[in-house]
Amino acid sequence: MANKANPTERAEAARRRLLALSAEKAAKLLDPATEEFSTHGYTGASLNRILASAGMSKGQAYYYVTGKADLYLAACERAFAPIAEVAGPVPGTLPDAATFWLEVMGLIEKMSVLGQETGPISDLGRTVYESPESEAALAPLIKRVEAYLTDWIKLGQRSGAVRTDLPDELLQTSLLGLLSVMDRWFSKNCEDYSRPQLEAMNRAAFQMLRAAASPPDVSNA
Repeated sequence: MANKANPTERAEAARRRLLALSAEKAAKLLDPATEEFSTHGYTGASLNRILASAGMSKGQAYYYVTGKADLYLAACERAFAPIAEVAGPVPGTLPDAATFWLEVMGLIEKMSVLGQETGPISDLGRTVYESPESEAALAPLIKRVEAYLTDWIKLGQRSGAVRTDLPDELLQTSLLGLLSVMDRWFSKNCEDYSRPQLEAMNRAAFQMLRAAASPPDVSNA
């Protein structure tokens, strides 16, 4: 008798089946999931309510997802896809440090605009850091984001914009940690501030990031 697939293999197979669906068919499950997670957060969301809204049985749903965590990941990946489109690929090279920081600032501004608009990005964005469980469910997505940001850090080093006097692991972990703290704070507190205030804080946060990342003999004035 053949061995049953392990949980990781089952999840990957289900994910492939979900991705193979047309946008319209995937929406039958992902639309009510997005609404449920946006309204109740990850912890308070009910898989049974989602399936009732989708008109699906657990057997039908489990052909495409393996549980609530898997469904939350799929809903967030769909909702955050416009961010990846705006971000685009990391350039292979940039001419100098000034150009690098202009590119980074532009990227931050574009993402900030998307994050402040009403809709799935902001609604689900507020749930990402809700609990250890929500973050664990998004681990594959977070890993891809960290790899993307690490490529930007390496580009910054090649451009002379990011310091090279620290071990790569220490530098990358430190800068990724700083970016995570910033993202966590803005996602939880953005509704308490006006857009001009948020724009000012974004610029200040950018300057803090730049000061931390730049070679020690470079002025950020």
